[in-house]
Order: sequence, then C-alpha cells, then structure tokens
Amino acid sequence: MPRQHQLHVLEVKDVVVCGHTQCGAMTALLNGLPDVAAMPHMAFWLETAAPVREIIEREYRHLDAAARVTAAVEENVLLALENLLSYPVVARRLSAGTLRLHGWCFKIDTAEMFAYEPGLGQFQPLVV
Repeated sequence: MPRQHQLHVLEVKDVVVCGHTQCGAMTALLNGLPDVAAMPHMAFWLETAAPVREIIEREYRHLDAAARVTAAVEENVLLALENLLSYPVVARRLSAGTLRLHGWCFKIDTAEMFAYEPGLGQFQPLVV
C-alpha cells in the first residue's frame, strides 16, 4: 500500500511531531558530527534538516549555544510539519477537518511540554 494512503486507512486523527531539548542530533546539525564516516545515516538525516541550520545561523545568532540548540529543535519540529503538508493526503484531510497536526517540544530539564501555537508563532506550555 502506498505510504501516502496510510493515514486515511488508519483513520489517524492527530499527528504529533515532537522534539526535545538537549537533542544530540540538533547539536550535531549546528556543530557537525564528530565522525561522519562512522554515521552515514545520521549525516544523511542531518542534510535533510539543513534548512534548520540556515534559519539558526540567520535568525538566532544572538543566543548562546544551548539556546541555539533549543531553537533548532523547535525549528526542526516546524520543518517537519511543513514537510507533512507536502503530502496530498495530509492536505486533503486537513482541509476536510479529519486530521490535525501538532508541533510539540519536551523540555527535558523541567519535564515540561510545549505546543506550537500558530496564531502566536511560538511554543507555549501545554496545559491539559
């Protein structure tokens, strides 16, 4: 079965893209992998996230290293959500109101979850 039809067959109603602070992958995205030859799959994955590195270099230069990694995590969540929108089945289901996309970020040191609020353009504490 083609991958693009699986969301409909499974009747998925919500898709959550969740990142987390202190992310080693985002640290490697910003600083490089210590041994690219030993991690070719990670290197390939990081290249798909290259737009995040460009955003961080352009928009977040004023932040310290740890805050830049957190910003990269959040921007990567948003990039993943944008990528989901490129799938016709996702776009159709969003238009029909049968699918919702959510961008979350888990802050490891405080065990807090944040959800992206499109109207505010920011991640806000997720309160249930």
